[in-house]
Amino acid sequence: MFSSCLRGPFQSVVDPQTGARHKLYFEPGIEPWGRPRRPEDLSREDISATFPDNAPDKIAKFWVENLPAHSVKHLRLSQEDAEDETADTAESPSIETDDSNWPTSITWPRMSQPLFLPGIGDFTAVQVDGFAPRWVLDDLRGSRSEEQRKEKLREIAAVPDIQFSTDAVILPN
Repeated sequence: MFSSCLRGPFQSVVDPQTGARHKLYFEPGIEPWGRPRRPEDLSREDISATFPDNAPDKIAKFWVENLPAHSVKHLRLSQEDAEDETADTAESPSIETDDSNWPTSITWPRMSQPLFLPGIGDFTAVQVDGFAPRWVLDDLRGSRSEEQRKEKLREIAAVPDIQFSTDAVILPN
């Protein structure tokens, strides 16, 4: 099956100036006007179940390294295979997770600091305590008082309803 964005059995992209070839990686995606045939064709976000959004080989991606800012690179689609350029250079990151298996820190070798620190991906809701909440928020908008904010706003942490796997493939930068 071919990617919906491509009109042929393309396997790579080629830089016509250098001859460098980059492998295409295919991922699941939406199949417009397709009919879902089984539950696996739908992601958990696809509550309408109108078109499959988890159909195989619908998104094509490739990896390019050392592309300077504000530059333009011309590439051509190719039906020839390319070697997986991440196979030899892929280094596994160190991944720390919390009790829900949510990543709290990811660090690749030679990085002096993690890609992100705990708290990324945390979701909170804010409840306004007080009469006429919109007016309470209006009062807080111009205030820089942390005490007043703590008194009038209550943060409620979201709780995950699924477990995440740390076995996902993460490409190095």
